[in-house]
Amino acid sequence: MELPDAPPVRAAAVTSLKEALVPSLAYLERDGSAWMRGESPLNTGNGCISCHVVGFSLWSHNAVARSGLSVNNAEMERLTQEAMEFIGRRGKGRAVTWSQFLLGRSSPAGAVEYDWSGMVEGTLASQEREGHWRARGQFPTQRRPKIESDAVATMWSLLALDSMVDLGDRDAEAREAALSWLGASTDGVSSEWLAMRLLTELHFGAEGETVDLLARLIDEQRSDGGWSWLLAASPG
Repeated sequence: MELPDAPPVRAAAVTSLKEALVPSLAYLERDGSAWMRGESPLNTGNGCISCHVVGFSLWSHNAVARSGLSVNNAEMERLTQEAMEFIGRRGKGRAVTWSQFLLGRSSPAGAVEYDWSGMVEGTLASQEREGHWRARGQFPTQRRPKIESDAVATMWSLLALDSMVDLGDRDAEAREAALSWLGASTDGVSSEWLAMRLLTELHFGAEGETVDLLARLIDEQRSDGGWSWLLAASPG
C-alpha cells in the first residue's frame, strides 16, 4: 500500500500511521489464522473465509510487504493456501469476499500458482445496472444503513478490479459507473466505510481529502491496535 504524500503540517500523521501498522498486523494475523482454523470464539469448529477476517489478514499483510516493511510471509502463504482450498471446495462466493482476496493476493499481477479469473468474472458480472455492488449474505445487517453496506461493497469491488491487469474496457466501464453511483452516497457511520473511502480517494480522488481521511482514521484507532466497528465509539 502506497502512502499519500502529506504536506509538512501533517507529517506527524504519516509517522503515526507507520507506527500503527505494527500492532494492527499482529492483531490481523492472530485473528485471521484462528478464524481459518475454526478456533475463534465466534466460529469454533467452523473455519471459513467469510466475515472479512481472513481476507483482511491477507490483504493488509501483503499490501504492507509490497511497501517494503517486514511481515510474516510464511504464515500468509499458509493462510492463502488454506483459503484457496476452502474456496475450491465451496465453489461459490460473493463480491465482497472475492474483492478482498483479489486485493490480498501476494503479487499485484496475481500469484502464479492460483487462478483468479473466476473471482474477476464473478465480480464484474455481479455489478448492478445502477453501477454499484450489493452487500449480500450477512453483510447488509451490520448496525449501519443498507445503503452504506452497498457503498462499502462497491468500493471493495472497485479497488479489487483496479488491482488487476489487462481487463480493458470492461474494467473502465465498471469503474465509471461505480464512481458515478458513489458520488451520490453519503458519509458512513462505520470504520469500514471510513477505511474504504480513504482507499478509494487514494486511488481515484483528490489528495487533500485523502490526508484528512487518513488523520481521521488514525484518531479512531484503539489501544489494542484495532478499530471499533462504529466511528467515535467508546474504547471501553
